[in-house]
Amino acid sequence: MAPGEFALVGSSPEWITGLTSGNSAPLEDIFPFLEVFVPDAEEHWGAGNCGPLYSDVWTQAIGNAGDHHLRAVAVTLDERPILAVERPEGMYGETLTLLQHAHDTSLERDEVRKLTIALERATQAKSEFLARMSHEIRTPLNAILGMASLLSETDLSPEQHEYVRIFQRGGDHLLDLINDILDLTKVESGHIELEKAEFDVVEVFEKAVEIAAVKAHAKRLELFWRIRPGVPERLIGDADKLRQIIINLVGNAVKFTARGEVSISVEPDPESAEPGTLRFIVTDTGIGIAADRLEQVFEAFTQADSSTTRNYGGTGLGLAISRKFVELMGGRIWITSQLGVGSSFHFTARFGVGSGAEVPPPEMKGALVLVADDHDGHRTSVVEMLANWGAVTVEARNGAEAVALLSSGRMFDLALVDAQLPLNDGLELAAVARRNRCTKKLLLMVSTDQASVASRASEIGVRSLLKPLRRSELLDSVRTPARTEHAAAKKGVPRLQDIRILLADDSDDNRFLIRNYLRGTGCVLEEVANGAEALACFESSSYDIVLIDVQMPVMDGYTATRRMRVRERDLGAQRTPILALTAHAMKEDVRKSADAGCDGHVVKPLSKETLFQVLSNWVAREDVSETSAAAVGSIGVDPALADVVPEYLARRRRDVPAILTSLGFADYDSIRVLGHNMKGSGGGYGFPVLSEIGARIEKAALARDPAAVRGQINELALYLDTLNRGSGTTEKMK
Repeated sequence: MAPGEFALVGSSPEWITGLTSGNSAPLEDIFPFLEVFVPDAEEHWGAGNCGPLYSDVWTQAIGNAGDHHLRAVAVTLDERPILAVERPEGMYGETLTLLQHAHDTSLERDEVRKLTIALERATQAKSEFLARMSHEIRTPLNAILGMASLLSETDLSPEQHEYVRIFQRGGDHLLDLINDILDLTKVESGHIELEKAEFDVVEVFEKAVEIAAVKAHAKRLELFWRIRPGVPERLIGDADKLRQIIINLVGNAVKFTARGEVSISVEPDPESAEPGTLRFIVTDTGIGIAADRLEQVFEAFTQADSSTTRNYGGTGLGLAISRKFVELMGGRIWITSQLGVGSSFHFTARFGVGSGAEVPPPEMKGALVLVADDHDGHRTSVVEMLANWGAVTVEARNGAEAVALLSSGRMFDLALVDAQLPLNDGLELAAVARRNRCTKKLLLMVSTDQASVASRASEIGVRSLLKPLRRSELLDSVRTPARTEHAAAKKGVPRLQDIRILLADDSDDNRFLIRNYLRGTGCVLEEVANGAEALACFESSSYDIVLIDVQMPVMDGYTATRRMRVRERDLGAQRTPILALTAHAMKEDVRKSADAGCDGHVVKPLSKETLFQVLSNWVAREDVSETSAAAVGSIGVDPALADVVPEYLARRRRDVPAILTSLGFADYDSIRVLGHNMKGSGGGYGFPVLSEIGARIEKAALARDPAAVRGQINELALYLDTLNRGSGTTEKMK
């Protein structure tokens, strides 16, 4: 054969026979593509490579059979160069399949990317809608509730008072519904994150039960809680979410219970060996739930029976939110119930175990205490609390047993007596105790609906405590038998004489409400309707505090606040407290206010008590000149610093609410900076105690220890209060 020709050897496949018709011919004539591949094959053979060299796949018409896919292979066999042509239809099909799969995957990835972007935009739009909805609903609700509060303080007939109470209750229920909807939506959108901070489980129980106590006592229900042995005293987790779960479950139990009791207990989870895994149980003696309806109650906007909505009210959101929170805490929630007998809500949650432990008060170690209460559950919970403190308790189940014990000649260090005992009530027992001189101290346990009993007790010198007893209040009562006038004064109207307040809010109703709240306080209130007007006032006058709404026409509150802060920096002026007065209640809104330069975030609806508390925290209670005189006179500050000491102490007073706010969001970095600055500056101004407190705050922040931070906040507030009163401290400048 001539060079470049080939001959078929042996039996050949039909498709190649059709190309050659059995005759030899130049390769390039039969397979034009080989003109490209043959030079590569010759180089491959010349290099002595034994492995195969494959060409690219090409398409070629073969007779009437249509296009075929071909591929050339160059190999060496027995030192002979061999060129083969194959039809790799299977491989080509696989290649096409892979290419198609890659193409489809790329399209799906693009679709996922588009859906992700759309979901992110939808989530952002949802968040913005929630914020707007919260603002738009809370703003008029703020005016409704505020006006109801003001109206209730005027001279009204009994019938008119009842009308006011009705729309106050309606407003409160609407506000609860708004909060539940926002909470549920935040959980479902993934905006809820669990905090991790150390907390006292007793404090969580006390605060949660305190909220439900008013409604429970109004229905003559007994409400109590118990902590079983083995539960760690301090836990690490999200105390606020745990408290909200308990509030929801206890509130639900109170709502569906007409008589009897509601109790809550916590114990180590018997199904887990982890010490921080706990089981909580809320039990009531209410209407119960049918077995086929147990799971339904955890669905949003659902109740076990549609008729319960008409009879008891509510939407069922509280239980749906509770289930979401429990699941976030790594637990589960379920119900056991019997119609007409009552229900028990169980839930588990996982926490870390804290390092601290309660130190029993020395006053109670070995103290003999009489506990007189006809309700077994509440009496047992009080006895367990006292036993943990080392007290020796004696129990009385009715008035007759209590009279017998008080007449037995024994001397009790403390007597805790229920105001409503069978046979003899608490006031009668107080008279018996006084006559026999058998108690060093007697405390009356009253329900929230027994104000008249507490008033009569106060008239005869007997202090009352609300049921269920709070550990801190009981201990305070043991140590300080009577409330001081100073403590009572703190709960009244703040001292605002000549304090200048700038209020910026576009709602006429809100401005009218706050104006009336502040009537008679002695403050100077200036009102504007938008951020631009607020900025103009800020630039032309000085204020002790600014209350600014974040959503206003012309210029919003965020922009106005930023420009106020820029002006302060440019002029080197002292920082004015600016509080965002807003209906935006979500956590990211609080952060947004802080980023704009606001010192606090006050959520509407705004009650008079809340406003007064805010002003008490941020406005100095004493005149600056008086503080200066007290500080310079009693501490001996260098007279050269007398002009700057008042402002320095005012800034330290503002540190108290600032640290508390940061602690609420576990912002330990901000707390550390405040403590560090105080540590470095206190001694220089003549207050080494402030340097010591600042150092302890900084250390507590670095350790992320909320209890230690709170302790130092209290110490700071107490020390500053001492300076205000001009107490004769002996610190001297070196």
